Amino acid sequence: MIKKLINTDLAKHSARLLAGSAGSQLILLAIVPLLSRLYSEEEFGVYFLFLALFNILKKISTLRFELAVVIAKSNFWAINALAVTVLVTFVTSLIFSLLIFPILYLFRLATGENLSLELFLLLPVLLFLTGFFEAISAWNNRQKSYYTMSIGKLTRSVGIGGGQIGFQKISVQNFGLIFGYVLGQFIAVVVLTLISFKDIFRNLKDIRVKRMKIVAYRYRKIPLANTAINVVSNFSNEMPLYMLSRFFSTAVSGLYGMAMKIAGTPTDFLSQSVGQVYFRTAAEQHTQGKNVYVNLKKFLAKLAQIGLIPFFLVLIISPFSGFIFGQNWKDLVYFFPILIVPIYLNFLVQPISSLPTIYERQGTFFVITVISLIIRVLSLFLGYYFFEDFYVSLIFLSVTTSFFRLYTLFWILKIAKTECVKTY
Repeated sequence: MIKKLINTDLAKHSARLLAGSAGSQLILLAIVPLLSRLYSEEEFGVYFLFLALFNILKKISTLRFELAVVIAKSNFWAINALAVTVLVTFVTSLIFSLLIFPILYLFRLATGENLSLELFLLLPVLLFLTGFFEAISAWNNRQKSYYTMSIGKLTRSVGIGGGQIGFQKISVQNFGLIFGYVLGQFIAVVVLTLISFKDIFRNLKDIRVKRMKIVAYRYRKIPLANTAINVVSNFSNEMPLYMLSRFFSTAVSGLYGMAMKIAGTPTDFLSQSVGQVYFRTAAEQHTQGKNVYVNLKKFLAKLAQIGLIPFFLVLIISPFSGFIFGQNWKDLVYFFPILIVPIYLNFLVQPISSLPTIYERQGTFFVITVISLIIRVLSLFLGYYFFEDFYVSLIFLSVTTSFFRLYTLFWILKIAKTECVKTY
């Protein structure tokens, strides 16, 4: 099926990465009916709230320097970009560990959840592990080592799933979901590093502090623009969890998080895998002066067709939510239809969201992202303030999110077309 996307190296490489990504996502999806019976909606709500905070901060942990590993013109500079990424990840994770008290305070203030300090001490550890994993994955992406990347993703999913089930059994069920997630990330980092070590070791001789400084300066726009874009974008994506928890209850945020997880899983692995390969392919095409716009249109057309299949499947199974996930989750049947359209549009936008970086249009992209965040916050607030109903709030959120993702999609197409006109 992936070959329908585009009959080039993009299809071949995406298929390799897709195999591991599909397996990793299917593992996580397969254990959801078990986890939904081991943990309550409130426990899932706390888990999703913790992950929401982590997802916002993780883009800061690397300052997105892993992008430089992929787009550097040679391995000579790429290995120095990798060294910069690891160093930045270590420093930012250390800074977050020093800021853990204000982070915990703000989390409690935003959610009303009185989580322990000990649990939050895991946050900087998880940020470092994830940043390191992203850095090594970027190197493998550059080397087209998609089999290695697939192993890393599979290992992470097995570790997360096994850890979340295991920690519930040893009486830490309140936070077993979080502990399991950290364990899975740790195992994945160890495995991916061991597999990639030989290839990376051959290039370590080229690392110098002076060269790292040159790389950091050359790609300074990445942290200046892309980090801000990704933090705001992730905050925009995770913000509904916090607002639903504060306005309504942790159980409601748990239902929302579960609906997003289930509806997004069938296509996340495809979107992320193709996106990683597309970023490298588009960067090469742009460097070589090729027509990115024509290939982009074909790519999106096929992606749109393929994406319809899993989303229809989600709608079909939604009436059976109580049977599949347990009676406590039967209200998922109302969440899926509301959220399916913005999730589908995100499936189209996510793989091509790297193009503004390639064309150095991050400033405009940042403005679009900030405006989207403001409107999304207002839509949820208005639903709560005037109707005091979380379903109405979600409908408002779905409409505004769909509009901005459509706008982003056409804007990216426009800049690709404009740049091609300049080139030719």
